[in-house]
Amino acid sequence: MAVNSQTQTKRRLVFGGNVVLAVLIVWVLVVLVNFVADRAAPPAVDVTKSGKFSLSSRTTKLIENLEEPVVLTALYRVEEMDEQGEEQKRQVVDLLRRYAGVSGRVSYEVIDPLKDTGAKTRLLQRLIEKYGDEAGGHKGIVERFKEVGPQIVTLLDQEVKTINEAAQANPKINNNPNIVGIYVRFTRLLNDSRTLVEQIHELISGGDIPRYSDATKLIQDLYDGSKGTLDAAGKYLAEDGAAIEGLDEKTAEFFRGASERYQPLVGSLTEQLDEFTDLPKLELEELYDQVSARNAKTIVVEGPSKARVLPFNDVWQISRAPQGQDPTAPVNYDFNGEAAVSSAILALTAKERSAVVFVHAGPPSPIKPGFGGMRMIEPPFGAVKDKLEEANFVVEEWDMLASEAPPEIPDATRRVYVVLPPQPQQRQAPGMPPQGGYEPQHVERLSQILDEGGRAIFLVRFSPAMMTGQPYPFASMLQDKFGVKVDPDKLVIRVWNIRDQVIPRQEIELNRYESHQITEPVESLPSQFQMAVPITVAEKLPEHVTVDPLIRVDAGTDNVWAEENIFMLMQQGFTEKDEQDTKPPFDLAVEAENSETGAKVVVFGSAEFAINDVANQTQIVWMGNRFVQVLTNPANLELVANSAFWLNDNENLIAVGPRRSDVQRIGPISESGMIAWKVFFWVAWPLAALVAGGAVWLVRRK
Repeated sequence: MAVNSQTQTKRRLVFGGNVVLAVLIVWVLVVLVNFVADRAAPPAVDVTKSGKFSLSSRTTKLIENLEEPVVLTALYRVEEMDEQGEEQKRQVVDLLRRYAGVSGRVSYEVIDPLKDTGAKTRLLQRLIEKYGDEAGGHKGIVERFKEVGPQIVTLLDQEVKTINEAAQANPKINNNPNIVGIYVRFTRLLNDSRTLVEQIHELISGGDIPRYSDATKLIQDLYDGSKGTLDAAGKYLAEDGAAIEGLDEKTAEFFRGASERYQPLVGSLTEQLDEFTDLPKLELEELYDQVSARNAKTIVVEGPSKARVLPFNDVWQISRAPQGQDPTAPVNYDFNGEAAVSSAILALTAKERSAVVFVHAGPPSPIKPGFGGMRMIEPPFGAVKDKLEEANFVVEEWDMLASEAPPEIPDATRRVYVVLPPQPQQRQAPGMPPQGGYEPQHVERLSQILDEGGRAIFLVRFSPAMMTGQPYPFASMLQDKFGVKVDPDKLVIRVWNIRDQVIPRQEIELNRYESHQITEPVESLPSQFQMAVPITVAEKLPEHVTVDPLIRVDAGTDNVWAEENIFMLMQQGFTEKDEQDTKPPFDLAVEAENSETGAKVVVFGSAEFAINDVANQTQIVWMGNRFVQVLTNPANLELVANSAFWLNDNENLIAVGPRRSDVQRIGPISESGMIAWKVFFWVAWPLAALVAGGAVWLVRRK
């Protein structure tokens, strides 16, 4: 029995040891597998309909082709109890993680601006290094101020003392309001000059980054104020001041010589002020202002030599509440992060740039500000220009009345021409031909460009010949070369029946587009076309030409047609559909391509849809217990930019549109939830296995 007892004890120890060893091995394996999976997990599979949790093929191709590193930094400060902010931050982090997962050339970091001060300091230092050479002109002005500033102080100090002594000796000087005004102005400029040196030193060395823009602005204001004051004071003192009765000869001589005495400094200030004319904006300071906000919610995209900051409104676009939804519900946002980040990466890393040239015949400039009535006039297509420059295009203009050849753009690898409609011709003296508008040679020049494989966007507007003085000059060219017929004599209208009255409107609101690479990103974003004309396509197209619709008015749309009887519409505000009108189907935008010559065009039946007042139109809506400002027609500018990419053969660079919410088959896991799952797999599960093994060992022991 003793032998049997010893044998049984040994067996229990062996079995128990085996169980304990097996449990420990399993525990180690589980922890190891979880650790490796956490570090090298493959990207999650996106099962949402909209592709909410995946990158588009265009973005993936862009990232895979990167030759230099890109750093993505999200600065997100989320207040406690802000569930929407937490969800937005989670989506941003998930997006940046996916960018980094495509290529090792992309790295990312998430910073809390208030807590992660060290990381934020490193970010600012990287920006300073990238833009260290951009302030050369500003630094030169600051250095020269060290010479000019003391000259201003010396002159004004002497003038103030002398005028004060003269005023004390002669009451008439003291009672002269102009002399007193000069004295006060000189004293103020003197004090400003003395304190400016200290202010400038603080600006360029006392903060996180040197503020050379602010420093040069203070210097410019001082120079400008000093020059104007010395000019005016010198003339007054030399003429009216010297004529004051009862002046002693010394004071009279002092006043008479004022203008000549001031002239050297005035000349120096004039020369200095010329240096401010072409002084560029400093990108470093603009970037700093965007990332230094206390509650910043931005994404910083750093390329090899420059960076861009994507503000919250670029990443999250306000989505208007659907009709019938409670207006007090929280504000809804569409996630536009991929479009914004990819566009920034493209702009910062592209080796080659293309140009967009706005073609017009005569003033005013469509993209540069003008002046009229002593005020600045905004260019009508300024918003389009900004959008295209943001998409990394060089934007220029070609006034065909001023130059026979398009502008030289040395850095541009290709040009896309935006052909604007002609301005109404200006009537001259009786017997003289009207001025303005495209001439036949201009049409021939553009036709030659297309024959050579050129690319162009044609913006057409309602412009009947009887009202404008000439038919649309490019109508025949578009029809002959591409089979695209535009009819500027007819106006596309939408008719509304309100209280038994027929109300025609020329504003055509759209939220549905044909399937095409240009229109795919805007999906159901609203747009608006004004002063639009119908576009139809010939049944038999020219050889090698294909035409595809972008925006179509379908057959059976009873309340939309292209009206021919404009006089009835204008005079009576009423119209009826008749045989002379163009009825649906017809298009408002098409693209055409000649496979033999390589020529490609996009034709929009409206030019007004791209002007500032329509493209940047906003409205105030009540959402989430507050008023918010939203774009009324967010698709307008996107359509122009996407057309430019398509014409430039960069379809893969057309940004994806905002991602809308859809039904999630697998809900997103929060950070706290992820921690809980890690604790379960790393600790709870192995511990449960150990307990189970111990229980088995106890049972077998009995």
